[in-house]
Amino acid sequence: MREAIKDWSRFRLAAGYSFTTIDAGAQALARWSLFLDERPEVRDPGGITRQLLESFLSWMASIAWAVNTRSHTLTFTKVFLEWGHRHHTLPGLPANAVIYEEEVSRPPDTLPQFIPEFVMAQLESDTSLARLRNPTVRHLVIVLMETGIKGGDASVLAFNPIVTDSVGEVCLRFHNAKVRIEQLIPINAKATAAIRDQQAHVLSMWPHGSPWLFPGLIENPDGTKPYAHGSLSQQLGDWQKAINTAVDWVHAAGGDWANYAALTATNTAPT
Repeated sequence: MREAIKDWSRFRLAAGYSFTTIDAGAQALARWSLFLDERPEVRDPGGITRQLLESFLSWMASIAWAVNTRSHTLTFTKVFLEWGHRHHTLPGLPANAVIYEEEVSRPPDTLPQFIPEFVMAQLESDTSLARLRNPTVRHLVIVLMETGIKGGDASVLAFNPIVTDSVGEVCLRFHNAKVRIEQLIPINAKATAAIRDQQAHVLSMWPHGSPWLFPGLIENPDGTKPYAHGSLSQQLGDWQKAINTAVDWVHAAGGDWANYAALTATNTAPT
C-alpha cells in the first residue's frame, strides 16, 4: 500500500487539499495498515475483498479508539479505495471492495458550550497580556481573541491584512482554510492597534520587511517563514501557568480562540 498511499497523497495535494488533511489521511491509512499487518495472506490490492473489509469493520469496532478516530479511519479508507477504483491505481482491486456510507460511524452532534466569563476576563486583562513577553505572540493572541478566527488562519496573515470596505468599515482580510475562500470581517480598534503594533515590530526585526504579519520566531533570519501554529498551544500553556488560570482551558482549545466555544461552561472559578 505504501506507494499507492504516496500517490494518493500527491494527488490530493495537487487537488488543493491542505497538508493537515493529507496528514490526517496518512495517519488513518497507517491504522488500516495495522489491520493488514495481521493478515499476511493479503499481498496486493487483489486481496482486499468485501469479506476482508467486513472483517476490518468488525476489527475497528473492537478497538478502544475514540469515535472521531474510528470515523476518520473508516472515512479515509473508504475514500482511498474509491480513488483506487476511479483512477485504476490499485491493480486487481475487486469491484466490490468498497466501504459504504452507512458503515462509517459518525461522531454525535454536540451543543456548543462556552468558556466561563471569569476565565475570559483573566485572559483579556492588560496585566495578563503583558505576561506574554514576545510581542509576536502577544499581538497574535489579541488578534485571535478580538476576531475569533482560527489560529492556523491568523498565523499566515499577510503583512498588511487591514482593508476598508465599501461603507468605510475597517476589516481584516484573511484566507479561511476550512472553506478555502478569502474573507473580510469587521475588526475593532483593539485588534487594529495590535496589528499596527505588530507591523512596527516586524519592521524593527526585519527592516526589509516580511510577507507575514506574524513571522516565525526561530530559524527565520530573513522573515520569510510564517509563525508555526503548532507552537501556539505550548506558548499559551506557559502563559496560562504564568497568570495562574486553569491550564485545561488552553490545551482543550488547541491554540484556536474560536475553539473556546467548545469548552464547558459548568466549571467553577479556580481557587
